[in-house]
Amino acid sequence: MKRDGWSLSSRVTWVVAGTMVLMLACAFAISFSFARPLLAGRLDSLAREELDEVSTYFSVHSLIHEEFNELAQTLISHHPNATLRFGYRAGNQAWTWCPDPPPGQDLDESGYPLETNPSQRLLTSKTYFPMPEDGDGQAVDLAVFLDGSAMMSSTAELGTRLLLVLGLAALAGMGPILLLHRRVSTLLTNVAQATRLAAEDPDALRDATADAPREVAAIMDALQDRLGEVRKENDHSHLLIAGLAHDLRSPVQVLLGEAEVTLMRTRTAEEYRTSMETISEELRDLSGVLENLMMLVGRQRGMAPRATEKFDLNREADLRLSRERAWAERMEVQLMIHSEGKLEYTGDRESVLLALRNLVRNALDHAPQGSRIQITLMGDEGRVQISVEDEGPGIPLAQRERLLAPFTTRDTPGRTRRTGGGLGLALVKQAADEHGGSMNIDDSPSLGGARVSLDLPRP
Repeated sequence: MKRDGWSLSSRVTWVVAGTMVLMLACAFAISFSFARPLLAGRLDSLAREELDEVSTYFSVHSLIHEEFNELAQTLISHHPNATLRFGYRAGNQAWTWCPDPPPGQDLDESGYPLETNPSQRLLTSKTYFPMPEDGDGQAVDLAVFLDGSAMMSSTAELGTRLLLVLGLAALAGMGPILLLHRRVSTLLTNVAQATRLAAEDPDALRDATADAPREVAAIMDALQDRLGEVRKENDHSHLLIAGLAHDLRSPVQVLLGEAEVTLMRTRTAEEYRTSMETISEELRDLSGVLENLMMLVGRQRGMAPRATEKFDLNREADLRLSRERAWAERMEVQLMIHSEGKLEYTGDRESVLLALRNLVRNALDHAPQGSRIQITLMGDEGRVQISVEDEGPGIPLAQRERLLAPFTTRDTPGRTRRTGGGLGLALVKQAADEHGGSMNIDDSPSLGGARVSLDLPRP
């Protein structure tokens, strides 16, 4: 199902573009805030420098208009990017400007500019210079008019060019980012498509991330592991449902058939008793299947918590095997129990005893009528061992590993019924794994049939 939501492609594009615009705006604002004070200081310094130079010169020279004009021309030529005008007046006379009055300025009656703008500077000073006629010094006012509009324009033009260069650099930087983003977006799209195909092709996800970055590959590995677990759970569920349907069908059919045959005509009490015994055995088998199934599924799904407690294995075995003893008596099978050593054990009592019962049931299920079954319980300081041996046909070596899977059974010549639904040995293996132990299937050296052992270390 597709969901409507935000697009990674559009989101990254807008974020990158917005970041670049913000960076350019910040660069422009910073440049403007620093450039204007610096330029203003530069204009002040230049105007003061030119005024001081003129004042110094005419403090030792007589003020002659031609010389003043020549000096003004020389100073103006040194600063082609600025508009400079130099003026002087003696006493209350009108101002004389060289080479001409300040351009674009309104002058008062004395020829002095009325006002200036932020890009202009107007400085004055008073100095004394010797008069050529009588040699006495005379006070004179000097003025410098500086128009820095051209300097500001050139600075603004430089700033614009710099901003343009930064913009082009930002655009050039966006290219690799967008290219990388497009590659990641394409990769994620391929991964999404491969995930949909993973159910049919487990390698599709691995192929889609063959050259992915480490960060994406780590996510995909986790996803692949999870998909593997989901496939495993799905296979297990299918196996569970199929096995349950198969193993419940047999006893239900026997129960239905037995009941229908019994009701077909009036029978004697002995015949009714025989029929009820058959029904009881089938119900017992059905109960065993459900008990094993609930334990297996509950433990694998974590619904049946493991309870650790201390118990006497010999005593519990004597109490829990009453149903198996009754079954052995009906089959005329001799059930022998031998216990030896320290049999107090700390662990999951229900799991261990269910494993013991399943070992005995498995032996009864394959033991010939009139045979023997040996149950051995042994314990020492480091471990407890449970082994069950029978006089049946044994378990072929090629089948031993396979029988540990749920719903897996073996065919025994002369066998007419089955118990546990193929879950017994799987539960024994699960009990061994839960307690850090092991399970072993081999041949019985004394009885000639199969021997199944459960070895549990002490915690």
